[in-house]
Amino acid sequence: MPGSRGFSGRITDVTASSRVDSHEIRGLCFLYPSHCLHQAFALDNILALQCHVEMTVPMVREWAGLYRDELDDDAPGVQTATEITADLDARIHAAQRVADRLYLRWLRPLLANDTRMA
Repeated sequence: MPGSRGFSGRITDVTASSRVDSHEIRGLCFLYPSHCLHQAFALDNILALQCHVEMTVPMVREWAGLYRDELDDDAPGVQTATEITADLDARIHAAQRVADRLYLRWLRPLLANDTRMA
């Protein structure tokens, strides 16, 4: 995945953490929501994600319920369970389209070398 050529898409970020980690970062950062920088990187065909792009509606609803207490945080980037689940079907559909494109782009070199997939 040289840079992010061939990939474009938009993910509406769902933020449920106020924790920020600092690490030495190499590669192209291509997902950087306003409150949680450095969420996704690409270097050659290496993909590093600090978030979930493969979520489902039931998964997010379950997380919002299980971690409701942790979402009562006044940090500017933390959304409430209500905010996270608002318009969830449409947001998850959009995120899954991005995830499909992201993973297909990541798999492209592998698929090109696999004669079973041709």
